[in-house]
Amino acid sequence: MKITGGRITRFIDSPPEDIVGVLFFGPDRGLAKERSDKLIRKFIENPDDAFAATVLTADDLSSDPARLSDEMSALSMFGGDRLVRVRLDHERSGAAISKIIKALDTDPSRAAAKLVIEAGDMTPRSAVRKAFEAAGHFVAIGCYKDSTADLANLVRSTLTEHNISIAPDALDMWVPLLDGDRALTRNEIDKMVLYKGFGE
Repeated sequence: MKITGGRITRFIDSPPEDIVGVLFFGPDRGLAKERSDKLIRKFIENPDDAFAATVLTADDLSSDPARLSDEMSALSMFGGDRLVRVRLDHERSGAAISKIIKALDTDPSRAAAKLVIEAGDMTPRSAVRKAFEAAGHFVAIGCYKDSTADLANLVRSTLTEHNISIAPDALDMWVPLLDGDRALTRNEIDKMVLYKGFGE
């Protein structure tokens, strides 16, 4: 299924139990990573635990397309939840991934792990994107450039978390300079937080 708009935050904050996997795709790779990092912490307690989380790349799946199916069905060595994270920089294995998604969606009980895929921009014709959007137990979330209003809200909320206020005219001047990837935007806001912290 496809989730957009305000439903994205609600979904990430409280993902339904029956969801097996989520695809984050789009031109804003920083936003895709930020969202996937947050969701992963909802799926497993420690994303850095090598026994609980498996990280695969697009090249891993190109050389061994069945690896994804094997990892998704593998039980945790010590019990508990498992996660498979895929960084998809190309779709040479797109047809194979799509087939696995369709099979697991038909019988989600076969999945012993949750799946999170981070990808770049995908056209509507992408086999992987189409498989996620058509599924009932898998979700596709597009990650696109922040609007001016989104950037202003991000600045205000982040500064507020650090007890820092910003004048409306200063916000209006700063926001246009933050145009870009979410990770770069976060970095610039963090610099301001650090500067203001030292200044106080």
